[in-house]
Amino acid sequence: MACKLLALLAVLMISGYAFASDDKLVEKIEFKGKYSVANDEIARQVKTKVGDKYLHEAIIADFERILATKLFDEFKSSVVTKPGENGGVIVVFILVDKPRK
Repeated sequence: MACKLLALLAVLMISGYAFASDDKLVEKIEFKGKYSVANDEIARQVKTKVGDKYLHEAIIADFERILATKLFDEFKSSVVTKPGENGGVIVVFILVDKPRK
């Protein structure tokens, strides 16, 4: 339930650019932030690939899968989009490690 709520909050964090870009392609996928997990490990959770048609719902599902690993702080992590250099969309997952106990 918490992951679903957080994913809905992520919808609000995605830039307006993405909502107008249903006919755009994913140009690049980036991982940024303060985390200790290898990018390859995170990328395994992301089904969207470079060259795919941008689908807002797919990006939210990718973000939900990343959060479902329970490795990242749900309140400090987010996903944003920005225009790519070739007219596509760059998807940026901004991730922060979950505090260790």
